[in-house]
Amino acid sequence: MINKNQMTTQEIFQKCPEINRFGHDWKDLYVKVSSLLKTNTCRMMRCGNSLFIIFIKAQHEAEIAMFNADPPNKFARNFRDFAKAMKAAGYRSVYGKTDNLPTLKLIERFGYPIKIENLGADEDGITQYRGTVNV
Repeated sequence: MINKNQMTTQEIFQKCPEINRFGHDWKDLYVKVSSLLKTNTCRMMRCGNSLFIIFIKAQHEAEIAMFNADPPNKFARNFRDFAKAMKAAGYRSVYGKTDNLPTLKLIERFGYPIKIENLGADEDGITQYRGTVNV
């Protein structure tokens, strides 16, 4: 059965606030991610209208990037499903870098303790954070 509310992968990239906030070209990012998925060190998991790009760093160590086009209540379910899958795959924690501090705090409100580190400003002067979540 097809979920009429399920977006295509391209639509998720196109509607993702993190991509659009700074005027990034979603098509360019989509092509880059597609290329990464052809390597042995990158995977993608989809939950609802959220995409979790998984960069395999070492055995049971992964860095993630999230692209979400669902509202917060659905993103909570999506993240929960993602965390369960990562735990089942043997991961104990995942980490990612973002400028979106509210999303990191939202994950914590979902019931996942998160360690948040301020990484300082990037080359564009935007403060970056590293969030590490135990799954």
